[in-house]
Amino acid sequence: MNKKQICKVAGFLLVLLVSVSYLTEVFINKWQLFCYESVVPIEFYNLDENSVEVGFFGSSQVTLGISGMEMYKDYGISAYTLGTANQPMLMTYTWLKECYKTQKLKVALVDVSGLYYNGVKEARYHQALDNMRLSFDKIQAIYEHCKLHSNSDPFFSYIFKISKYHSRWDDLTEADFADTADQPVFRGNVLYSDTVSVDFERMAYDNDELDEDLVMSSEELSYMNKIVAFCEEKGISLVLIKTPRYDWSVTKHQQVQAYAEENGIEFLDFSSKEMLEAVGLDAGKDFMDIKHLNIDGAVKLSDYLGAYLAEKYELTDFRNLAGYDEMNYKQYCERLEDSKLQRCEDTAEYLQYLENERYDILIQTTADFTSLSSQDLIDTLESFDVVTDINSLNGAAFVCEVNGGVCAYERASSGSLRYSEYLSDGTHYSLFSSYTVDNIKIEVDFEDYTFSNAGINILVYDNQNQKVVDKSTISYDAGTDKMVLLKENEAYTM
Repeated sequence: MNKKQICKVAGFLLVLLVSVSYLTEVFINKWQLFCYESVVPIEFYNLDENSVEVGFFGSSQVTLGISGMEMYKDYGISAYTLGTANQPMLMTYTWLKECYKTQKLKVALVDVSGLYYNGVKEARYHQALDNMRLSFDKIQAIYEHCKLHSNSDPFFSYIFKISKYHSRWDDLTEADFADTADQPVFRGNVLYSDTVSVDFERMAYDNDELDEDLVMSSEELSYMNKIVAFCEEKGISLVLIKTPRYDWSVTKHQQVQAYAEENGIEFLDFSSKEMLEAVGLDAGKDFMDIKHLNIDGAVKLSDYLGAYLAEKYELTDFRNLAGYDEMNYKQYCERLEDSKLQRCEDTAEYLQYLENERYDILIQTTADFTSLSSQDLIDTLESFDVVTDINSLNGAAFVCEVNGGVCAYERASSGSLRYSEYLSDGTHYSLFSSYTVDNIKIEVDFEDYTFSNAGINILVYDNQNQKVVDKSTISYDAGTDKMVLLKENEAYTM
């Protein structure tokens, strides 16, 4: 074979390799629930070496319930969370070793939910392994998983991932071609704004009866033992934790407590009444479902853990280190602001949150609310330099655009209104206002944002991060004869 032929073969193989690599990233399941199994490893592998001293490992409870940003803000602690959904202990052990390769871990906190897993779904292993870099530890974990579970996917499907996902042609969406790095998580934490009320009497294990038949999974326990041995060998302080969830019990608590005492390990169980109160969790505001904390709950639990870690261990205050990468700290603070806006149900409080330079606000009326608008609303519009007296509209249509706290356009009309223009970052929008509207919507970047309720429809756009962050309506409630704030957001993450 001559040099020209060798170059052709080499070029073909190079193109083939690049094509397979690209298609693998397209076809690999993006785990659409939160997408954090795709994004968390990307952020982790971008960390500077020896820039993390505290690691959290385990299931989605730590991914949603632990905020390393809060620990950094209040205590200067550099922590990172490497959680995946229903993470088996084999995967926890593997991610612990993966983290130790590049980070100077002083403390590892492991969620113990996995000790009671039986028959873990195959997808949970893929979620934990698909985005881990290829290494001896990863290969060993795949081998052990396939050896232990006869119904597992073939070994090579974990190495050559396209063999697992090549049949996803019909499932591909625009998101599969997007760069997952553009979907930030914050030191491994996914911020979830949805809120449900939970029953602390049911959640707390204090009144449970012992279940003499319940035992830990022998397989999961064997890898917990390996985690203990690894931490002892490497001089890492190990802490076992359990975030609040409905299906935790006094039996599980006592068994884990006994295991911790036997091995000389700290165990922090936040599912007791005492710990729920110590953290300051609110049963009506701090949970996204019966197993996971939302953004407010994560802030409270992380503050408690930050104080605990700062007091018990000698950790570096990374706030004092020149050039330390804050890992999107500014964006994290913005996400907290957005969350308050999205979940606020008090009209006066909501209007105060609108006074933010990041927000472009689109307002339209789709009902007659004359004489029912509050003084808070009037004051807010005046602070935005809106000159229209909405109390004198008498059923007239009204549209308004506010950019960064300053009114850019307003108009009232006795007939229907349609107005199109550009937001402060150049994004196109259209407003529609009428006394009676069958299809209530505001259009941003040629996408319709529909409203279920007539009234004062408000769409809030983040002009720095180029995304819609809130959709709400101030509407008339005939039952109370007052204006009420109606939220129409999807379940927002990140």
